[in-house]
Amino acid sequence: MSKLKVAISAPIDDNLYSLLLAKACLNEFGVDLVAFVTLRTWSIKRVLMEIDKSGIKLIKRVWRKYFTSKKSQSRGKYFKEIDDLVDEIGLDDKSLKKICSDNHVDYFLADNLNDQSVISFLTTHEPDIILSVGSTIIKKGFLNTPKIGVFNVHMGILPKYRGIGVTEWPILEASESAAPLLGVTLHIMDTGVDSGPIIEEKRIMLDSGDEIHDLDQKYLPEMVRLMISGVKKARDGILELTQQKSEDGKQYFMLHDRMKEIASKKIKKYV
Repeated sequence: MSKLKVAISAPIDDNLYSLLLAKACLNEFGVDLVAFVTLRTWSIKRVLMEIDKSGIKLIKRVWRKYFTSKKSQSRGKYFKEIDDLVDEIGLDDKSLKKICSDNHVDYFLADNLNDQSVISFLTTHEPDIILSVGSTIIKKGFLNTPKIGVFNVHMGILPKYRGIGVTEWPILEASESAAPLLGVTLHIMDTGVDSGPIIEEKRIMLDSGDEIHDLDQKYLPEMVRLMISGVKKARDGILELTQQKSEDGKQYFMLHDRMKEIASKKIKKYV
């Protein structure tokens, strides 16, 4: 039986989610990690692309990442769960480029995933699936490259919660008597916003003491496991897709800081 050919696209070289996926794919029987595309951290083209997409939010992200004191950055409530997953998978590298070098996987550094150079690189490796990490806008040329599709784990339950801010919006919209509809969804990307066929989902319940800022770390292990579950299903030929209907959900957008503050206060009612 031929191996499932997998490529991965990552936002930066040291992205933990991408590192965990890479190592998990390398560990998996019947899976061949054939190529890795990583976006260049600094380039005029990428900066302009991010400013066009994110505006002032880009400046805030850069400030938090590079200029906030490391001592003031909490390890977070769920850091142990992430550490346990790192140990479980056996991840001991902090660079995607090094993982690729050590395991003879071709590595491509790009300014934009939609560039023809990226599509040509991926086409040469004939991937069955591409695992997409990050929120970069991906166009038809990239989406059509793999034989099966581009897999993405969305940090929200589809089709109800498409778009962004979908950890906060369910909390804001939840009734007083029902827990917020939180979770992650594995789907195949199309040219719409989180509108492609659904592979599977994982509901995530709030635990005692959870805060809004805990949720990214709480979601990460589930996102890795869900993506690898999809890889196994593709390998075993048992993918079952559920087509989304546009009327079953809607697209959400970034919240104003005041709305985030309301969500931060409201979450305390459910934990």
